[in-house]
Amino acid sequence: MATSNWADDDDADIITVAALHNQHGWQCRLLSNAGGRHLPDAERELERLRASNTVVLGFIDVDDEFLILLRLLPAGVRLLLSDATAAMDYSIAADALRKLNLEVPDIDLNDSDDTDPWPEGDLNLMADLGLDGQTLSGILTDVELYADEQLEKIAQRLGFASALKTTMASHKEADLVGRAATLARTNAGPLSYEELLRVADNWPNQIPAESTIRRFPVGIAESSLAPVYLDFNRCQHCIIIGDAQSGKTSLLRSIVRSICASNSNNQARIVVADYRRTLLSEIPDEYLGGWCTTVETATELMAALRDALRERMPDPNVTPQQRVNRSWWSGPDAYVIVDDYDMVAASASNPMDTLLELLPHARDLGFHVIIARRADGAGRAMLQPVLACMRDLGSARFIMSCERGEDVLIGTTKPSRLSPGQGTLVTAESEELIRISWLPPASGGTPRR
Repeated sequence: MATSNWADDDDADIITVAALHNQHGWQCRLLSNAGGRHLPDAERELERLRASNTVVLGFIDVDDEFLILLRLLPAGVRLLLSDATAAMDYSIAADALRKLNLEVPDIDLNDSDDTDPWPEGDLNLMADLGLDGQTLSGILTDVELYADEQLEKIAQRLGFASALKTTMASHKEADLVGRAATLARTNAGPLSYEELLRVADNWPNQIPAESTIRRFPVGIAESSLAPVYLDFNRCQHCIIIGDAQSGKTSLLRSIVRSICASNSNNQARIVVADYRRTLLSEIPDEYLGGWCTTVETATELMAALRDALRERMPDPNVTPQQRVNRSWWSGPDAYVIVDDYDMVAASASNPMDTLLELLPHARDLGFHVIIARRADGAGRAMLQPVLACMRDLGSARFIMSCERGEDVLIGTTKPSRLSPGQGTLVTAESEELIRISWLPPASGGTPRR
């Protein structure tokens, strides 16, 4: 992602730790946010630390998925990427491979989840410090360890585990203090969208304007007070289930607002199926790719969208690197938002079935479906083609307040009565109870007819 057109991980969670050794022993410090997002910037920040330290190591943790390890020496920078397959999803990993004069792995995206990770680069970059290449390789290829856990193992081997723990604890404590203050202010009422943005470091002000953003704050975790994001880089689609007044439509409004706040209309367009016309006034005209309020108009619109997306399908000549940066086509990401899906699917011919064939190819096509429906009958509805496919693809799922008698079982989450604005976000990695931000309907908007 350093200096080219890469943008997919501009909104990734990245923490960069410098481990330094001098006459006083090991010390750790966090580099600036920019220093972790661009390899040349990280090298420059580490270079400034080399004069007063005999050992300078850098560890870039990206989304707890992989590490980039750097060591500064008088002869230059030694580099190691913990997982070469990460270059298919993250431009900073692809930059690391380029720096090593290596190509992005040629792996079919349908097989990537079944491919074991492997490191590329200098496995012996810390051998003289007591961590040989074979042991380091064992740590980095252990699929049971997240990247932060791999870093902890490395720190234990080299002797800076205590310094790392202190540094990370101070970082987390500072975050928690700010988040706790915000949560205390909002305990008397709903968490406002504006409060959520402040907790999320004034999102999206810290994100470069030219980046296409697919990761949006949606609430605060009840357990950690940390902001929680809906990440379409990881989960291509989203299902929202809940009773009336549980907060489903407010969540959709929040997602729409964030899409438009963080992207230009050349980067994102929104297609809406909204039979009750509750969302149409929320979307600026320049972002609206299409809208429908009847089964006839929905059928026509989804067929037109299907035909347009088919034009984006990669042909056999598309290279792995083109797949990473999606350079074989240009245009905005398409977000298909369906409110009251139970009404849409009730017709003899479900208009959304038209898009069924394209759902597995969403990453390649820049295409995301967000469906909200009531809880009543959702257990049966999850067996219908579109929702069943989205579930099987690992879509993000919000389970809002539901009657206990409803047969809604997604992951291990059982239906339960929750306060309005509460919900469990279920992904492949976790199930977490969160407070979703409240965004009232747009004032002064003119509903389309």
